[in-house]
Amino acid sequence: MLKNIQNQNKSYINNNFINVLSKVFLSYSFVIILMLIFCYLTKEVLEFETLSFDKSIISLIAQFRSPQLTPIMIQVSYIGETGAMILITILSLHVIINKQYYTFLNILFSTSSALLFTYFFKKIIMRSRPDPLYRLISESSYSYPSGHATVTFTIFLIIAIYFILLTKLKYSIKLLISIITMSIPILVSFSRLYLGVHYFTDILAGALVGLTFGLVFYIVTKKIININLLK
Repeated sequence: MLKNIQNQNKSYINNNFINVLSKVFLSYSFVIILMLIFCYLTKEVLEFETLSFDKSIISLIAQFRSPQLTPIMIQVSYIGETGAMILITILSLHVIINKQYYTFLNILFSTSSALLFTYFFKKIIMRSRPDPLYRLISESSYSYPSGHATVTFTIFLIIAIYFILLTKLKYSIKLLISIITMSIPILVSFSRLYLGVHYFTDILAGALVGLTFGLVFYIVTKKIININLLK
């Protein structure tokens, strides 16, 4: 009898380990795939293979500009990034108050890595922004990848992951939070295209970076949960 119980426990541990290992491997695979897509996109941008496509998208969106919509897009662009920084600060304070120190370090690492990656990549690629004739607001930094897309995709994905994995909210509420947190980066990214300060590939690159580091946050969070470091 005792031997059967031991065998069952051993089987459960082995199955659980394999399950965790497969999920981690799958997550890492997604990170690698996202980075490979980013590298390929960067190569195409550097070789000017996407420029014609980018210009056609800018021209197309410019046709839908209106005096009523433009002020809204300016506010979406500004509030989206600023709001993301405010929300991630509030979330960081929340996890510190609840003594979730490993989660705080995870948030800090994922967000700062995404920001630094984008900052240095802008300096390396040095892509100019779209023609001033298309721009509705002034921007002086380089264009690729989009900082707004990086910030909003990273932060709102982290917020979504936190509420899905680390709270006991109802499924319907978690679903609603997920929809909202993924809609905001898309809206902010579109506002940058509308305002003529980014090409589509700038936005796509920023989204890829944001999703990558958001996924890094997910991987580390799952590891923290599995080794019972969360209190």
